[in-house]
Amino acid sequence: VGMTDALSLVGPALLLAGATTVVGFGTLAWSAYPPLRSLGLVSVATITTALLASLLVVPALVMTRGEAA
Repeated sequence: VGMTDALSLVGPALLLAGATTVVGFGTLAWSAYPPLRSLGLVSVATITTALLASLLVVPALVMTRGEAA
């Protein structure tokens, strides 16, 4: 299975899992308690960054080092 095939199989699952997690933590942004609000915002930013890295950076690094067997 090539990188394109692997990403097309895993990509939708990563997007769905990331989106539901972002939405879950994103609800904390409306909290009246400031530390909880900050936790929500930081979690959303971190999870979004990790999701983008999983979908864009990791495949690019694998492709530059040669396709995985």
